[in-house]
Amino acid sequence: MNDWGQCLCDPKCAAASPPTCVATCATNATDPVHRVVAYRTTDLETWEPVGVVYTPPGTGRLFRPIVVWNARTSLFVMWYERYHAINGTTYAVSTSPSASGPFIEARPAVKLHGVGRDDGCGDATILVDDNGSAYHVRFGLVIERLTPDYLSGSGSVYQLGGPNGPNDTNRLEAPVFLKEKGWYVVLAGTLCCAASGGTSVYAFRSRNPLGPYVVQGLIADRNDTRAQASTVIATNSPGDPLIWLGNQWGTSMVPNQPRDTDLLRFALLHVTEDGIVANLTWSDNITLSIPTPS
Repeated sequence: MNDWGQCLCDPKCAAASPPTCVATCATNATDPVHRVVAYRTTDLETWEPVGVVYTPPGTGRLFRPIVVWNARTSLFVMWYERYHAINGTTYAVSTSPSASGPFIEARPAVKLHGVGRDDGCGDATILVDDNGSAYHVRFGLVIERLTPDYLSGSGSVYQLGGPNGPNDTNRLEAPVFLKEKGWYVVLAGTLCCAASGGTSVYAFRSRNPLGPYVVQGLIADRNDTRAQASTVIATNSPGDPLIWLGNQWGTSMVPNQPRDTDLLRFALLHVTEDGIVANLTWSDNITLSIPTPS
C-alpha cells in the first residue's frame, strides 16, 4: 500500500466545480514520506504490519504500487507511477527477492506503448497468466504484454479503450485485471480523481489477454461501490468468490488526516462460467470461509 503522507491535489481536480478532491489531499507534493508499506494476513481479518518495503530515491510522488512474482527471475517486481523533476511522469519499476523488501529501483523511467492518457501513465495493474506471461493494463484502457523479466513493455498491445470502443480513451481509470474460469476480465471505473463517493464500474471479457474484448457494460454505480478499485483477491473459498478491494477516499475516521488513513472497501465478486461478472452491490458486511493454512 502507498503511504501517502502528504500529497498534492491535482490542480485540475481542485479547479473543478465543485472541487473533487480538495478535502482528501494535503499540500506538499515532494514530501519524502511517499513510501510503500506492506501488511500480511492469513484470514483477511487480522493484519500484521511488515513496515516500509520501498522508499524511492529523491523526492516526488508515488502512486498505485503493484507487486507481482516473476518465477523466471525469482524476484518480486513492483510497478508504480512516479512523478519527479528529472523524468517527469513515468512508470518506474523496482525489484526484491522478498515480498517484505527492501525493493531496489531497477528502471527509473519506463514508457509503454499504445494510446492512453496523454502522458502515457495513469492507474494500472498487472495480471500474471498461468504460463508466466505478464500483462499490464492502464488508464485508457491499454493492455500490453510485458517482457519476460517484467521490467518493460514488449510492444504487443491491445487498445481496449472504453465502452464505446478503442478510441474511448478518456473515460475509465483504476482498472483491475483478472483471469477466472478461463476468461480474462477487465474491470475499470469512471474518472474520480481520488474523490470521495466512489466510481461506477464497467466490465469487459475475452478468451485472450490481448483481446478482442466484449463489453459487458455497467456492473455497479458509485452508490454500489463507494470506492475506487485497487485490486482483486482470490480467496479459495467455497464457491470461488473473489474480493474486490477499493479505496474509500475521504473516509478517514480521524479528521484532517492524509489519504493513507482512509478506509478500504471489501466486496464479493462472482464470475460465471460464461465470463459474466455479477453486479457489485453495497453490503455492510461480507462473510467468507477461508481455508486454514497448513
